This record gives sequence, structure tokens and C-alpha cells, in this order.
Amino acid sequence: MKIKIEEHPSIEDIEIIIKCREKNSELENVVRNLKLLDLTIIGFIEARKYIINTIDIYYFESVEEKIFCYTRDEVYETKYRLYELESLLQSTPFVRVSRTMILNISKIKSFKSILSGRIECLLKNKEKVYISRTYVKDLKKKLGIKRGEKK
Repeated sequence: MKIKIEEHPSIEDIEIIIKCREKNSELENVVRNLKLLDLTIIGFIEARKYIINTIDIYYFESVEEKIFCYTRDEVYETKYRLYELESLLQSTPFVRVSRTMILNISKIKSFKSILSGRIECLLKNKEKVYISRTYVKDLKKKLGIKRGEKK
């Protein structure tokens, strides 16, 4: 892959053009991560508001009817509902992995199948999260794992 940057004083906003012979999973992963750079979420800790870059978010979780946003070092509350976040983040590395969680797959360090068809994910911050079997297919699709393929 070659990366080329051209500066043009007349351009007001950054434009990214990707030229390729054909799309592949590596290219789609690059595009998903680029989209994350442009998205932010407002999070709260007590009365203070924080602007959180979505690229820094590990996952969102619903706990007792509140939605929390987990980064490497902090936990923020957000006013979004999970279904709103799922819609907002649909073309990014985020995927619904349970009724109560949306996970950023770019934060997964490793994963393995466990009992009852579930998956255990070890995240880059050493935290473990569990994917309910209902959502395993969606996770594998987002990760680019084809049916029957061992990864």
C-alpha cells in the first residue's frame, strides 16, 4: 500500500481518495477506521461534559437503564440510547454483541469460543467481554470471518 499526501492551499477540508484495483477486507478496515477519526460522542462524568473521539472507545454498555462509554482509562455516561449508537456507528468498527453492549472490534486483542456458543474477547486494555451467541454471527461478519473458517 502506498500513501501519498498532497497539499493544496485552496482546499478547505480534508478529502481522502482511495484508488485500488478492487475492494478487500484490509481496505474496508482502513475506511472504517478513518470514519472513526471524524466522529465524537459527548460523555459525562458527574456534571462535566467531555468530547470523546470514537476511536478511543472500547465499548458502550447499558447498565440499569443508563448508557456508559468505556475508554482505556475512563467510564463516561452518555445520553444516547444503544439503538441510536448502533445506527450512528453502523459503518464503523462498532458492532452490537449483546442486548446491552456495542463493541469496537478494533480494540479486540484476542478471542475464543466458550460454552453455549458464546465468544470471550480479551480487549487491548486486558478487560474481558462476552459475546452472546445471538450476536456471534454479526461479530464474525464484522471481523471478516467466513462461515466455517477458523481464525
